Amino acid sequence: MNRLDLSGKKFGYWLVLNKVLKNGRQKCLCRCDCGKIREVLKSSLTRGISKSCGRCGFSKISRREDITGQKFGMLSVLKPKTGKGKTKWLCLCECGKATEITSEKLKNGHTKSCGCLKIATDMTGQRFGKLIVLNRENDKNKNPMWLCLCDCGNKKIAYGSSLRNFNTKSCGCLNKKSDISGRKIDRLLVIKRIDKKTGDTNVYYLCRCDCGNEIEIRKDILLKKTTKIKSCGCQFIIDKNKIIGQKFNRLKIIEYVGLDKSHHPLYKCICDCGNAKIISMYNLKNNKTKSCGCFLSESSSNRSGENHPSWKGGKSSNKNGYISIRSKNKLKLEHRLIMEEFLGRELYDNERVHHKNGIKNDNRIENLELRTITTHPCGQSIEDMKSFCVDYLKKYSSVNEIKNNFSV
Repeated sequence: MNRLDLSGKKFGYWLVLNKVLKNGRQKCLCRCDCGKIREVLKSSLTRGISKSCGRCGFSKISRREDITGQKFGMLSVLKPKTGKGKTKWLCLCECGKATEITSEKLKNGHTKSCGCLKIATDMTGQRFGKLIVLNRENDKNKNPMWLCLCDCGNKKIAYGSSLRNFNTKSCGCLNKKSDISGRKIDRLLVIKRIDKKTGDTNVYYLCRCDCGNEIEIRKDILLKKTTKIKSCGCQFIIDKNKIIGQKFNRLKIIEYVGLDKSHHPLYKCICDCGNAKIISMYNLKNNKTKSCGCFLSESSSNRSGENHPSWKGGKSSNKNGYISIRSKNKLKLEHRLIMEEFLGRELYDNERVHHKNGIKNDNRIENLELRTITTHPCGQSIEDMKSFCVDYLKKYSSVNEIKNNFSV
């Protein structure tokens, strides 16, 4: 056989049938494993550029490493399985079960078996805290869970990871040992623990006050050293003679109302303005509430208008150069207001105020002229500009200087 003849050789998924010479280029007639026959350049075969027809499922694998025949853990790779998404490999486990797994999970050690390896780690008979493992039970997703017997006699189902990490040490009896039922905390006698079924993870206890009232309080609030909860709220009623009548800023306490959600006492107060409002003692003592709300409205009103620190007389200049002034909570042009005061009436819609010298911020009545829209041409008249210049020069120069330099 000629050494240049590649007939019968395999390149990837190509099988060379015979060689073809076209336009001076050496090509080979090849058949892909999918059955398609195509002419491929000889150099593309020898360099590994072309490994399949490119339209079959083998094209997805052609760029990746072929792991057929390799073994990963208890899995032996048989062949690739192509489809939508990532390419999977058909593997045979040592237990005899076949499964499809991606090459990434095989190479990084994520998957070592078809799932039987989890079953092989039997935890039956092992002890974790107060729990002894009896047998295995699966959850809804068929994940392994273990039925355990506690030293107290109760049974509990737990995950293996929770047992191995000692997150679960008992059926719950260890937590029950911290039960505070029967203890007396100030005026409260703890009766029993209450289990909430609303998804609340906090622990609540039913407590009876010395006055006879019963109240539900969280355990952490009862045991907190800095807590102010020492009764059902009756202590505030007992001491009402001391608290009622006291004044905090503008508020005077009238009567006790009850407790809020944070178990702070609520009091009905009357403000200096005469309004009544219910406020917690916490807000009163910490000066968070100083009035019924009138103090805030007064302080904001005292900072408006002329009382505001940034007050500039209510005047401002617009983009056209005219001066605007605030009148009756509305912005109006100053030269129109001055003309209205001079005439003693409001201007009509077709009336305009004209600046004789063309200076838009010169709003002296001598410089203003009332015109209608039809008689208000652009610019200034020559006579107005002459008289303006003469008045300006008279103000800053002598009469002789004007006559010598200008002829009007």
